[in-house]
Order: sequence, then C-alpha cells, then structure tokens
Amino acid sequence: MPYAYSKKIEHEFDTDHLNIWLTFKHPMRRSSNPLAVPPVYDIMPPLNLWILKCDTVAIDIVASEWVDEFTLLLTSDTVAAMPNKTTLAYNGPNENLTTTWLKQWEPWGDTESNTEKTFIDRGDPAVYDFTQATLTTDDTWQDLDLSTIIPAGAKAVILRVCVNNSTPETGIYFRKKGNVNAINMGQILAQTSNVWNESDIIVALDSTRHIEYNATNTTWAGILILVKGWLF
Repeated sequence: MPYAYSKKIEHEFDTDHLNIWLTFKHPMRRSSNPLAVPPVYDIMPPLNLWILKCDTVAIDIVASEWVDEFTLLLTSDTVAAMPNKTTLAYNGPNENLTTTWLKQWEPWGDTESNTEKTFIDRGDPAVYDFTQATLTTDDTWQDLDLSTIIPAGAKAVILRVCVNNSTPETGIYFRKKGNVNAINMGQILAQTSNVWNESDIIVALDSTRHIEYNATNTTWAGILILVKGWLF
C-alpha cells in the first residue's frame, strides 16, 4: 500500500520549457542495481503519470532524471513564456516511485509549484540595446519598452548602464512604470568629467514589460544600456 507523502515542488522557465524539481521527504529508490559502477539510475515512474498545467493548459513532461536521492528533475514540453501559475499532479501510485524501503508514493492532485529559481541570463549579446541616440534626455520621465527582449511574466530587469558626461553629477534614473515619486528608483551619475561610470541596476517591470527612465537635460558624451537578464 502507498503511504509515503510530503514533497516540495519548484520550477524555472528556461527559454522554451520548464524545469521542475520535486524534493521528497524521504530518500528515494533510484537504481535497480545500487552496486553498479558507474551508478545507473533507472528507477522512475512513467512520464505520463505526471500531470503538468501551465495557466490551466496541460503540458507534457518529456524527460525525468534523479539529481540526488531526494530530488527528481522533470522537463516539460514547449512552453512559450513563463506561466503565471504552474501546477503538478501525480497520478500514482506506481512501483517505480518508492522510498528506499519500497513504500510507494501517494498520488496527489494539482499542487502549485513555487518559482524559487528565478534568474534568467540574457546570454552573450554583441551590442548594447539602447544608446543616447535612441533615448530622450530632457529631464522628464520617459517609457522604455523592453517587451521585445524580455518574455511575458518577468517581474524585474537587470540592466548594465554606462554614462559619460562633461558635467559631473548629471545622471540617468530608472523606476517602475506607473510610479509617481522619485524615491524608489535606481540611478547612475557621471561623477567625473568625461570619464565613463558603470553600474548594474534592478528595476521592477509592469505587466507590459516597460520601465521609465529620466536622463538629465544636457549634452551627453554617451549613455549605454544593456539588458543582462530578468527575474520571474
């Protein structure tokens, strides 16, 4: 009879699919030959017993592998963007999902997954996304559209910002689109005349993946902005 219970479900969006980690309370049986050299981890339940839903849409699980004796990694089929809600159910029991003392894991219904692993690296872009030529530097708040770079569902962006100005203490500021105050924001200033200053800045995104920026109304020698990655 099945009796094992209690698990933790976490996931991350990775380009076009989800990685889902199941962390079990008890050590799990992974191998039909525990003494094999090198180790062979060939015990796991059929993929069709996992019921994954992204925003209520069913998505197939296409692969599974043991990370350690407590953790099973599942890989989903194609997912276009980070879902707002992810659930996983297990249509067990099955003899291939047991503890090391052969107690089968109980089935469970739709259980919401946590997005604990949240950072997505942009990769290795060859050029900056924005320069002073594509920005408006008039000392007012302007929209910066990041929706062609960042997928839907992202909560914040990590920017690399470089500035150069002949006038010290001139700068560029960033905040979440829709904010009205200039308190909760990121900034970088030109501290020395004609010397580049650089900084990484995290800015919250709205649902359209826009942020706002405000650049000092002066003649800039250079402003460079790169999207390094984003957070879900």
